[in-house]
Amino acid sequence: MSERTSHRGLVVFAIMASMAMIAIEATIVSTAMPQIAAQLGQINLYSWVFSAFLLTQTVTAVVFGKLACCATIRMRIALPRLNCSLRMGYCLI
Repeated sequence: MSERTSHRGLVVFAIMASMAMIAIEATIVSTAMPQIAAQLGQINLYSWVFSAFLLTQTVTAVVFGKLACCATIRMRIALPRLNCSLRMGYCLI
């Protein structure tokens, strides 16, 4: 019987790092969104934009988590880059 190595510390660190990035991103959106909505003149849509952002972020995390289980290392590098590029492209629209 072979010994199983535990990667618990690495997994906990990865989860903590991803949660920190989510918190930072959500903070930036919640800070910038009132100014953006005020400039557009539709402050009543603020809650819908923030809810859509959080829902999209949650679904994206689940989908990429599932893909990470069955993807090769090359795909694990390419998909986050594609995700970032698509989000930045959407912001430019």
